[in-house]
Parts: sequence; C-alpha cells; structure tokens
Amino acid sequence: MSVPLAPSNEDSRLAALADYEILYTNPEKSFDSITLLASQICNVPIAMIVFVDRDQQCFKSTHGLPQELKDVKATPRDVAICAYTILSADLLEISDLTRDERFKHNPHVTGFPFLRFYAGVPLTTAEGMNVGSLCVLDYQPKALNEKQRHALSNLSRIVISLMNARRDLAEANLFEQVFQNSSNEIYLFDSHSKCIYTNQWYLKNLSERDVNFLDVDLNRLFPDIATDEMKAMLDSLFAKEKSMIFCETIRKREDGSEYFVDVRLQVNFSKRIPILIVVVNDVTNRKIAEQKVEIALEPNHENSQFLAAVGHEMRTPLTGLISMSSMLYNTSLTPEQKDYVRMIHHSSEHLLTIVNNILDLSRIEAGLIKLEKSDFDLHSLIAEMVEKFAAKAHAKNLTLWADIDSTTPRWVNGDYLRIQQILNNLMSNAIKFTEEGKICLSAKLEKNYPESTVVVFKVKDNGVGLSPNIQKDLFSTGENPKYDGSGFALATTKQLVELMGGEIFVKSQSGIGSEFCFSICFDKCDEPHTGDLFINVNLPHIQGAKILCVEASEINKRNIQLPLVSWQMFCDFAKNSHEAMHKLKEAIFNEHPYKLVLIDERMTQASGLDLVIEIRKNEKLKKMPIVLMTQLGLPVSELTLNALEVTSTLTKPISLSKLREVVFSALIPHVLTDKPFAKTKQTIPPMASILIAENDDISKELLLRILFRLGCNRADIANNGLEAVTMAKAKLYDIILMDCEMPGMNGYEATKMIRSFQKQRGQYTPVVAVTANVFDGDREKCLSCGMSDYVPKPIDVPVLSGIIEKWLKKTDRSA
Repeated sequence: MSVPLAPSNEDSRLAALADYEILYTNPEKSFDSITLLASQICNVPIAMIVFVDRDQQCFKSTHGLPQELKDVKATPRDVAICAYTILSADLLEISDLTRDERFKHNPHVTGFPFLRFYAGVPLTTAEGMNVGSLCVLDYQPKALNEKQRHALSNLSRIVISLMNARRDLAEANLFEQVFQNSSNEIYLFDSHSKCIYTNQWYLKNLSERDVNFLDVDLNRLFPDIATDEMKAMLDSLFAKEKSMIFCETIRKREDGSEYFVDVRLQVNFSKRIPILIVVVNDVTNRKIAEQKVEIALEPNHENSQFLAAVGHEMRTPLTGLISMSSMLYNTSLTPEQKDYVRMIHHSSEHLLTIVNNILDLSRIEAGLIKLEKSDFDLHSLIAEMVEKFAAKAHAKNLTLWADIDSTTPRWVNGDYLRIQQILNNLMSNAIKFTEEGKICLSAKLEKNYPESTVVVFKVKDNGVGLSPNIQKDLFSTGENPKYDGSGFALATTKQLVELMGGEIFVKSQSGIGSEFCFSICFDKCDEPHTGDLFINVNLPHIQGAKILCVEASEINKRNIQLPLVSWQMFCDFAKNSHEAMHKLKEAIFNEHPYKLVLIDERMTQASGLDLVIEIRKNEKLKKMPIVLMTQLGLPVSELTLNALEVTSTLTKPISLSKLREVVFSALIPHVLTDKPFAKTKQTIPPMASILIAENDDISKELLLRILFRLGCNRADIANNGLEAVTMAKAKLYDIILMDCEMPGMNGYEATKMIRSFQKQRGQYTPVVAVTANVFDGDREKCLSCGMSDYVPKPIDVPVLSGIIEKWLKKTDRSA
C-alpha cells in the first residue's frame, strides 16, 4: 500500500505531540475508560487511542485487541490507517477496507487480524495540530449512524482535554494520584472557576449532546456549602495560605435521594496555569457503617445487618486475593514460584478463616447460623489440612504429620467447611505456640451406629502447654487472647463442635504440650465409585512401580512412604549416596530396576547434586527419572537442573498434591495430573454478551480473567447499580453478573429496576449474584429481589461456569 503524505505542518505537529510527553507511557485508566465507551457506543469489538509519531503509530489505550496483539505497543506508520486520519479535518470512516484502494492491500486487512471496518477521528490540539486518532474497528463491514459519529467526535475532544490536564499536572507529579483514582469524581478548574476537565463525562449521553464542561459550577456541585464559604476556601488556596482543604457535605442524586461526600480541594501551581483540583469521594457506605456501629454497640440490639456489612467489606479483598492466586497458579511458573503462590493462597484462606470466626461467633450466639451437609472425603480433608500448614511448620523446624487410623471412615456426610474451620483454628494455635518438636493431627472411629458414625479428632503438640487456670476458661470468648491470639477462635470452635453434636476438651501440662480432642457425629453415606482419590491415571503403569528415596529423616520417610503405598507403589529408602548407588546397581543386576529416584538435595555426607552427577555417569542409569527434593527458600538454579537432566523438583515440606504431581508426571510424562487449582474449560460462546456490575477493582479484573478463560471474548463493566441499569436499558445482555453491595445504588435495587423495565419490554436477562454476602438468608434475599441465581465469593470457577452455561442455554429470554 502507498504511504500517506505527511501533513504540511508535520514538524510543528511532531513538536506539539512531543510536548505532551505521552508516547510509550504506561496504561492509564482514564484513557482506557474512553476506549471502552467508544467500543460500547459504536457496537464494535475494538477501540484505540493512537498517536502518530514520525515513523510509527503508538498505542496509548486499546480495548478488545486479540490476545495475540495485547503486547504490541506500536506499528510502522506505513501500515497505519490512523496515518490517514491525521490528514483529515473530521471523521474518516471506511465501511469496507477491502474495497478501498488505500487499504485493501494493508497487511492487517489481508492478514491477521483481518480488519474490515475503520472509523477514526483526529485528536486535534487547540493550535490545530492532529497528533493522533481515536478510532474504532470491526472484523466485518459496517457503517456508523449519526449518533455514533457524533459521540465519537465528542469523545475525541475529551481525549484532548484529558491530555491537556495531564500535561499541566505532570509538572507537579500529581497526575497519577489524581486521574488514576477513577472511583472518585474529579473536576479541574482554572483560577476563574471555569471547569476545564471532569472525569464525569461518562454519565452523560454523548450521542445526543455536545461536551460542555462550562455548565459544571462549584456552587451547583456542592449546594450544601454556602457561596461565601466556598469563596473563602478558594481564596485561601490560590493565595497559598493553605495547601489543601477537606470538607464533608451532602449532595442529592437525580432521584432526589441524599448521599454523603468527602471533598478535597487543592491547587497545583504549574508553570502554565494554576489549576484547582476537586476530588469528590462518596462516603455514604462509611457513614452508614458508622451509624450501624453506634447502633450495634447499644445493649441487646440485633446486630446481624451490621455483621453482614462488616463481613462484606473484609471478605471482598480477601476473596479477590484467594481467587487471583488460584488463577496465577495455572500460568507459566517455575516450581519455586508455584510453591510461593500456593503459600499465598493458603495464607489468604487462613486470614479469611479468622474473619469468619469473628463473624460466626456472633451469629452463633444470635442463633443465626445453620449447618450445611454434604458428602465429602474425610481422609482428603485431613491431608489438605496438613499440606496447608506444612510451610508454617517447616519455617519453625517443626515436624508435622497426619495419623489416620485404619478404622476411620473415608466418606462421611457433614458440614465440610465447618470441620475445616475447626481444624484450621486448632492447627494454627498448635503451630503458633510450639517452638520445637512435633505436631500431629489424628482421626479415629469412636462409635459406629446404623445411620451415623462418631469420629474423634486430636491435635497434639509439644508446645508451651497450658496451666490449669488457663484451661478452665479456655473456650470462653476473649478470656485467653494470649493463647488463642484473637480470643475468638477457640470460642467459635467450641460452639461449632457442639452444633454438630460433639464435644471438645483439652489435655495439657505447662512446658510439655497440649492435646485438643473433639468428636463429631457424621451421617453415613455411600462411597462414590470413583476409585482411590489419588489414582486418576492408567493403573497398570504405576502399580508395583519401584521407587528409591534417598532421605535420612524418619518423618520425611513416613510422609513419602504412606501416600506412595496408598498409590500401590513400592518404596525403598537409602540413607546416603553410597547406599543409594548400591541399591540402584543391585536392582539393575536383578533385572528389577527402580522407576524413579527421589533425592534429598541437602544430605549430610554429600550433596544430592553429587549423587545426581554420579547417577548420570552410569550408562545404565543415564535416563533414570530423578526428582530432587529441595529446601523451601533454597532453590537450585534451573541451569544446574537442566545440565544434570533433573526430571523435576519437590520442595520441602512435601505436600501430598505436589508429591502426586511430580511422581505421576515422572512415571507417565504424557499424562497431565490434576493441579491444586483446577484449570477451567472454555464453556462460554466467544461472542456471549455479558455485563459485570462490580465496584471493586480486583473483583472486576478477576471476573474478566475468569470469563476470558471460560471462552468469553468481551464483557462490559458497570461500576455501580445505576450504571448497570443504564447499560441494561441500552443493550440486551445474555447474562448480568451482579455484586450486591455497591456505592449509590446496590445490586438489589438495580435488579428490581432491570426487572421492572424488562417486564414492560417483554424481555428477561438472567441476573446472577456474585457476592461476598454469605450469611444465612443472603441467597434467598438475592432471589426474592429478582435475581436468577447466586454465586458466593471466593468464586468457585466450576460453579460459576456451570451457572453461566445453564442460563445461556435458556434461549427464550422473553418474560
């Protein structure tokens, strides 16, 4: 294709572009919001903000680019369609790129991503310099309507306004802290109180009106602040008598309802012009929470609503951390990085357990808690608990293991999460108050009835022990924070145990250790016909496989031998390199060789690497699979591992899931074993139209990533209930994922409004609650307001996938 001519003012144009210092800069939310809106208004998959430099076009913001192009920051100017846009005074629109002589041979048209439609508006400075373009693209021919063209032009002027404000504020290094805080309202005024920018443009209907910041008046923004008071504040700021002013006021929404806001006023004295920065933060939820705290502190007052609000605020960031670590685990990580991610995940879950303890204790005392029963694998639960606390125990040089008596039933019916919570509390305390020695979690059948069974659990440690005085009130609320840590965990544990028909007590001596013992009555259930939990591959390949473990520690031997035997393998041990080489050679001589060698990297007489070198020198052992067991925090370099052809590494403390993963992979390399966090299957049609209503940034990003992994290529975002209603009115979505607690209008109110106008239109969009509200009755509350389904946080990806798939299959969305 031919290269477009440069504008006649090219040198001045490039100088103007350079003055903005915006090329090759990091992504910024303000610009990303514009491309998102441009894509939504024009109903196209791709929108971009592009700046045309001398030799190439640089991407400042992109929305909807194919995954293969996500990391592309610039393209040559001679293939840039936007290079033609800067030659134009107005919108450049090409309905079908394959029919335009200028672009039909463009490599982005003839090849991937096979573009067909383009519409771009030049980004024109006040001096008339076209520095770039705001453009939208599609994979099929189309044409914009007049409203869409008008809106695109309006958006281009907003980009220029944002660039001007960005340039002025950059001198004071205020841009990051002002504009990147997209959850607040932001207004910029000059010294004459003229509004020069606001990030509230997205609330206006840009297809029907021009952009006009002049109607944004300080007195109209804050009618509760007297005019004289506002003038006095501004005078003190511009006179540099004060650097910043904070105030609180009440504002009204369009429907007349009042809400509370914090207002921050600050003047930036840049080299160009002084700029008044006004940041408005909606603090209505905080005010409500404060009021609830005051009410909750009154004697004998029902405080369940207050607990729900507190629980939501604490659980939301925690569930985001848990879910994000789950997704991170399934990316391309080194074995060491996977161990770190696993520990982050487990630590986050532990913190969530502490939060749940505090909330649960109050709910139990108020009689608001209900038990949930389901069939589960008790042996697996115990193994997971040991794995979860292995890193903490190892960090204190403690020995940690599980002892499951052969009489203990494997499959039981009970409240899985509550049993997990109890064990979490007891294991956490055992590790916290044990400085040396060992900790054992055991389970044994106590009584067996026709319809139920009683299992006794024990958590035994060699810790500081407890005096008789402490033991007397150990399970009372807050009586022993020095032992319990928070004063809530053991009190909650006792209440939960008793709710499940059991009892709990402690045996302890100061300086010797403690043994917490509790019983639980489970209902009986039939064991699923799925075979052993750990066997999910072709059994003949591993049954009877001989494995040699070079390990001196007796507890590590036990932790390795028990699962290997349960997987129907034969495990032999060697204490050092000499004994290991003797056993390996002897096995070959007897024509019954080992299939795999596990080697402790830090042996006493010689390092594990020395043994690996010796094994590789032997012609008959050159191809022997080797797993090197390393210490947490002391990894071996990948160059060394590759040079010695080490098959895999296993970090101590050894977890069951990791042991299974490396052993199965080494014996049957082509079989993919299960991971601790299951990978997702793509179950959503790529073009499914999904709206996410969520105000928490981490939760938004999490849902977008989950949907992408499930196969969804596009999803729209609403930051609160009002935006969700507005967007649902403008577009009929296939499904809406709705958070319940959002500023302004919450998810319950938004759902009711959506149901109201859709009923008039004869429409029905499934609304699925995705919420941290997990108290008893929260699910029913969601369904009663018109929501279609309910997914609690932390998000279980298979559950969310199944619910979305179920509702997408319901093709008839008429009311």
